[in-house]
Amino acid sequence: MTERQGQTRHFCSIKIMSVVTTTADYHQHQYESWKRLVPYLYDWFANHSLVWPSLSCCWGARPDNLMDMVQENKKTSLQGGRVMPTNRAGSWSHAGRVHDSGAVLYLSEQTDGSVMNTLVMAYLDIPKKKGQYGGAAVNGSPPQQLHVAKTILHPGEVNKVVDIPQYPGVVVTHSDSAEVYVWNMNTQPDRVASPKDTEASVADDSALILWDTRQTKFTSIVRDAHGKKKDVHCCDWSALTPTRLVTGAQDGSVHVWDTRKMETPVFEFRHHTQAVINVAWSPHSKDVFATGSDDGLVCLWDVSRGGSGQQKNLPVPDELLLQHAGHQTSVVDFCWNPDEPWTIMSASVDSSTGKGGGTLQTWKVSDLVYKSEEQLMSELEPYRDYIISGDESQLPK
Repeated sequence: MTERQGQTRHFCSIKIMSVVTTTADYHQHQYESWKRLVPYLYDWFANHSLVWPSLSCCWGARPDNLMDMVQENKKTSLQGGRVMPTNRAGSWSHAGRVHDSGAVLYLSEQTDGSVMNTLVMAYLDIPKKKGQYGGAAVNGSPPQQLHVAKTILHPGEVNKVVDIPQYPGVVVTHSDSAEVYVWNMNTQPDRVASPKDTEASVADDSALILWDTRQTKFTSIVRDAHGKKKDVHCCDWSALTPTRLVTGAQDGSVHVWDTRKMETPVFEFRHHTQAVINVAWSPHSKDVFATGSDDGLVCLWDVSRGGSGQQKNLPVPDELLLQHAGHQTSVVDFCWNPDEPWTIMSASVDSSTGKGGGTLQTWKVSDLVYKSEEQLMSELEPYRDYIISGDESQLPK
C-alpha cells in the first residue's frame, strides 16, 4: 500500500479527538480538519454559495435542447451568492457559448415570501482533469460554473425534486401542500404520475411499511423499525438490487433491509451523531449508499466491506468509505449523479451560521477512497520503473 493511500484510508474515517466547548466549535473543528484533506479525498470539489437556500437537489438527464436553453439564459449564473454574467472573464465559455461537457442538475429556491419559490434547472461544468478544488482554475483547467437553464415559479416550497431519467427534462416535485407536481422543463404541463407496483414509506410513528400499489394495501409492516419512539425520516430502494432497502432515523441510526426477510435489518450502523434525513443508493455500485444528516456529514457506505450480520456501536464501521464534512450545518439533501460515477452534490441551509442563504457543493470521490489496494497497485504497475527511477524514458509508450 502506498503512503498516500494509507493516509487516505485513515483520513476517510478521521475522528475529532480535541476537546470542544460547544456544538459550533465541534463543527468548525471538524470542518477545518476535513478541509485540509480535500486534495486526498476528491478528484475535484466545488462550493457554490446560493442566494436562497435549496431544500432539495437532483441530477437530471440531459434534454436535447439543453445548450439552447443555457444560451437563452446566458446572462445569469448561480455562483458566489450573486447573479453573474456567464461569459465574464475566467468563465468556461468560448465565442459566447458554454462548453458542452457538463451535467444537468435541479435545485429549489426557498424564499422569504417576498418573491415566489422557484424550481431551477441548471448546467454544471464538469472538470475533465483531476485536482480542481473550490471552483478556482487549477493546472490550466477552467473554473467551474453553474449556468441557469430555466427557472420556474413554483406553488409553495419545493422540498423534494426527483428526475425521471426515461424522459429528459421531466421532473417531479413535492411541496408543503398535499399536491405532487410533474413538470416538463420545456412546456411545463401538469401531469399525473404513475406509481410503481411496490412503494415503501416511513414516518414519525416509527414504522416501515411496504405497499402494493396495485391493491392499495400494505404487504409488510415493521413496527419500531429503529426502536421504540424513534422517528424514521427517510428510505430508499436500491435500483441495482431491488430487494435492498435502506432507512435513516431520528437517533442517527441507519438500517439496511432485505425485503424478503423484514423481521430484522441486515446491517445496523450508528455513526451519525444527529438525525439522518436523507439516504440514497448509488446508481452505479450495488453495495454502496450514502447518508446525509443534521450533523453536517454526508457519509458513503459499502456493505460489501464488512462481515455478515449486524454492526453496532463501532467507532468507525468497516463499511464507512468516506465522511464528507464540507457543510457546517445540516445537510438538507444530496444526490448521486446518474451519469458520472462517484459524483455527488449536496446542499445545506446556512441560516444558523449567520451568513444566510445556502450552500451547494459538487464533488467527485477520489479512486483512492473506494478502490482496493490490489486494484490501485495493478494500475500503477506499468509506471513502476518510472516511479523508482524518475526517468521519463521509462514511461509506458
